[in-house]
Amino acid sequence: MSIISAQQLPRISDSEIAQIYQSGFKAHQHGDFETARQQYQTVLAHHPAHIKALYLMGSLCCQTNDFTQGIEYLDKTILMSPDHAEAHSSRGNALNQLQRFDDALKCYVKATSINPEYADAYHNQGITLVNLNRPREAIASFEEAIRLKPDYAMAYFEKGNAELGLNHYQTAINSFKQVIALMPGFKDAVTHLEYAEKALSQSKNKHNEAAINADLSTQTLNVLLRNGEKLEKLNLPKLALAHYEEAVKRYPDHVKAHIHLGNALKNENRVDEALMQFDESIRLDADNAEAYRERGKIYVRLNRPQDALAEFERSLAIDGDLYQYYYLGAAAYRYLGLNDTALENYRLWIRLGEGHRSKHDYAIADFAESIIWLLKGHYLLGWQLYEARWKAVSSQHFRHFKQPLWLGNMDLSDKHILLYAEQGFGDTLHFFRYVKLVAGLAAKVTLEVNTPLLRLLKNNTKVNVIAKGEALPEFDAQCPLMSLPLAFKTTIDTIPAIEAPISADAETNAAWSNKVEALLADKAAAPKIGFVATGNAKYLGDTARSISFPQVVASLPAHCHLFCLQKEFRPEDGKYLDNNRHIHYFGKQLGDFADTAALIACMDLVITVDTSIAHLAASMGKPTWILLPFAPDFRWLLDRSDSPWYPTAKLYRQSVLGDWDDVLARVNADLINYPFA
Repeated sequence: MSIISAQQLPRISDSEIAQIYQSGFKAHQHGDFETARQQYQTVLAHHPAHIKALYLMGSLCCQTNDFTQGIEYLDKTILMSPDHAEAHSSRGNALNQLQRFDDALKCYVKATSINPEYADAYHNQGITLVNLNRPREAIASFEEAIRLKPDYAMAYFEKGNAELGLNHYQTAINSFKQVIALMPGFKDAVTHLEYAEKALSQSKNKHNEAAINADLSTQTLNVLLRNGEKLEKLNLPKLALAHYEEAVKRYPDHVKAHIHLGNALKNENRVDEALMQFDESIRLDADNAEAYRERGKIYVRLNRPQDALAEFERSLAIDGDLYQYYYLGAAAYRYLGLNDTALENYRLWIRLGEGHRSKHDYAIADFAESIIWLLKGHYLLGWQLYEARWKAVSSQHFRHFKQPLWLGNMDLSDKHILLYAEQGFGDTLHFFRYVKLVAGLAAKVTLEVNTPLLRLLKNNTKVNVIAKGEALPEFDAQCPLMSLPLAFKTTIDTIPAIEAPISADAETNAAWSNKVEALLADKAAAPKIGFVATGNAKYLGDTARSISFPQVVASLPAHCHLFCLQKEFRPEDGKYLDNNRHIHYFGKQLGDFADTAALIACMDLVITVDTSIAHLAASMGKPTWILLPFAPDFRWLLDRSDSPWYPTAKLYRQSVLGDWDDVLARVNADLINYPFA
């Protein structure tokens, strides 16, 4: 918003300007952002060079997630007052939110050069350096913030996280202990402390010490690779990665070094870099079957299953390893939607290894088959096989309780049962409906969930809800949420309904309703559409499910108010939102799922890819259009546009692998005649 020329307004006295400014400042302090905005604008209309009003107007814009306009005001502040350290730092904060980390770093460097005692600027500079993958410099910034402000708990916390990333376990432990001393109720610090202590214990084992503490520059190729493998088994992936990087650096023509590095990068979800390593492996040795197999796995991750199958066939032609071929090919066929072929491949894989396969191999086959049977709607068989997930892929999440697992086989009328989340946020929301059924059978139920869901789910059940990491009460039986469909023998026809739509508490709903109303106060009335284009980039199937922001937005009506419901987004998406200010987004103002639910409650329609927001919006009873890849998650079944789990959901499926244009064209066509209330 431009500042009105002071010459166009009747002159008011400096004392009146000061009173208006103070009124705005007090409103700002009390969270009345709209009044504060009006008062600051009045001051600036009469006094465009009012430094304090310019700075606070910039800060207010950033607080209300209008980072672009916030930066404009902060730039004016800096133009008028080049040594305004707070303005430089606040500008850095805004750029950080837009994920423009290099630009943000320059702001913090300027702020600290103006005011070398500026602890907050050093702290935020450290966070930026972490985002730029410069952890050692980040630690130095956090240490400077702590030197200036010894009780700076969050600086200790971020310092500990950076130290963990470098496998500096003892210093990380010290940092997390400082956080807990300063903030005893900070659960994340407790969780991170436990992880650091466990990692340190592993590293002190005499069999591991050499691998962890050795000078990489003195190790031979074989020692580097061997120690890297050992470190991976110890769940110290970053240190293993350092060994493989050293191996490739010093032995660039060694195929095995590139394969090891590629696999380590793949495990860190750095798939493009991993692909480069496998390409180099094949360039060095065109007859290396393992390199083709590993490149094929990357192609599956990148939603290129046809290319993956070609790689698996090349590896088979080289070494004749049918065992690997059938197993790896099954995943590619699954992505191609050839589920029966995938099933046959899994069965051939097990048959080839019959007699000398481990229990783990059989569990992998059962779990893989369960996903296909569930997708095909054969729920009774699918839920039974799905229990193999614990031995197949989720052993690190397995909870070793002395209390028995309840699968419907025990009278709970005098028992206290613990139900707990085991996978993603969407999974918890999806199967939350079963909590009420268990509560009808048990004397007492405790539900353990991840902290971001705590406040929302507490508001939607009468059972005791606790955050993961809290001390568990005494209980008699336990069951993970995703085993409850098996316990209740759920079929397509007996899926439990969501009796009461999920909602945030009244206070949170009111706060977000006011935010949205204030944002649209000077705009024409129009339908509000909330959308989600991308999921968590670390999710293995994210390439298949996520869509570019421009593609999604182009399919949405120009006359509607568009709201991005994502809390986090990728750098390129941040720049897109920054350049398309007709799209409203709140980013990190969405503190938890209660906030997100309250924002969704303001929408007329939600359009989303397959993320937790799909489950949240549909669980709220909000009209929800879900955009699905060619090979969807099992819960969306096949060949239908509705969902038996969510009556208000409508499914838009890819009809051709990777083709979102057709999906979005159908969305656009349906929006033309959509009966917005």
